[in-house]
Amino acid sequence: MPDGILKLPRPTVYLGLSQACSLIGGNMGSLTIAWWAAKHGGIADLSLATGSYVLFSLVLGPLLSPLGDRHSRIKVFGYGLASSGIYYFLWGTGLLGLGYSRSVLLLLSLTNAFTMTIVGPIRMAIFLDAKGACDARRVVSLQRTLDNVGRSLGPILAGSVGACFGFVVAYLLQLSFFAAAVVFYLMAGRGFSSTFQPTGHSRRIRGWMEDVLLGFQLRCSGTGPRLLTLTQVLYSAVVASCLAVVLPQIVLDNGRDSTQLGLMSSASFVGGLLTGMAMLAPRFPAGAKWVTSSMALTAISIFALQVPLSSFATLVVAFLIGACTEIYTQRVGFRIALSYPADVRARLAASGQFIATASIALWCGLIVPVHAQLGLASTLAVLTTLILIAALLSLHPLIDSFLRCPDHELGHFWGRHGGLRAADEPA
Repeated sequence: MPDGILKLPRPTVYLGLSQACSLIGGNMGSLTIAWWAAKHGGIADLSLATGSYVLFSLVLGPLLSPLGDRHSRIKVFGYGLASSGIYYFLWGTGLLGLGYSRSVLLLLSLTNAFTMTIVGPIRMAIFLDAKGACDARRVVSLQRTLDNVGRSLGPILAGSVGACFGFVVAYLLQLSFFAAAVVFYLMAGRGFSSTFQPTGHSRRIRGWMEDVLLGFQLRCSGTGPRLLTLTQVLYSAVVASCLAVVLPQIVLDNGRDSTQLGLMSSASFVGGLLTGMAMLAPRFPAGAKWVTSSMALTAISIFALQVPLSSFATLVVAFLIGACTEIYTQRVGFRIALSYPADVRARLAASGQFIATASIALWCGLIVPVHAQLGLASTLAVLTTLILIAALLSLHPLIDSFLRCPDHELGHFWGRHGGLRAADEPA
């Protein structure tokens, strides 16, 4: 493989491929285990599998986040792969040996959550730290594209292989992706070079907890960071509730079958994937107006669902929502990472993931009674209004300045504009 992919050295590209393979296997596992739980324990065990995974993720995410800032991130990614090995061992033991039990189900949820929470916060940071990356924005676009490939292929493979050949064949395919992830990781580890120099962790519990809280403090100190966090919460929660609750309800209300539901889910994935690939282009628009425009287009797409749409038009709406979400998430997440020092990026990502997961879970729970009480039209009007509020917040002078600031000037941005400074930020 030549060193010509975004002028990245081969070890960095291998690491990206390792991440993609790991995500494919992990997402296959999440879906097949959910089916396994539903088949043997019904809706109660399906809820147990999903709920325990979310709960473990919310608890472990912040607690483990200092690892990615205090230790070599390439090694932390290796710890995640080791956890995946335990996960696949337990999955194989339950599937091929011990049989189904709730204790095995909870252990699978715990190890899967551990893997995702230890690796998730450092995915972008590893690429930003890589020596030889000439264009950080396009490097992150590559990382996001590989992640989207993993997130898209995992459920598709799990559904098709599991339905046609059963759990055992699906498990063996997951195991092959895990093996590929390990091979690519070992290939990357031999020559991976990083600009990040870890400082080691505090051995005191109090010091560790201070490290955990720093990510939340950085996101919530100062007017600008608070408004940006609120904007992210509004946008991510509304989009997630629309894709997870409202669109499926529209499909069911119109008497369409599960095939349409699967196509709609795939359309949003494809929209994000293709947009991420387009963002690899050097001339892809990166200005502030494109972030705000993507939010406005999301609001228009959601509002359009009030009109009875054909199956094809519903797929187009799902595609547009996925595309707009990718533009917003990639641009804003990338700029947040660059606007703080390298040694707090994992904690920033973990705190953002915690806030997003908690807000999405809360809003998805609220949207069901809202829909039952107000009906579809009023629910869509509420969602559209919230997205427009988020778009208006992004026009605040501080947020606008943040979105317009050139990439190379983003370093310590919030420390210079009234936010809490990290330890190594200049006064």
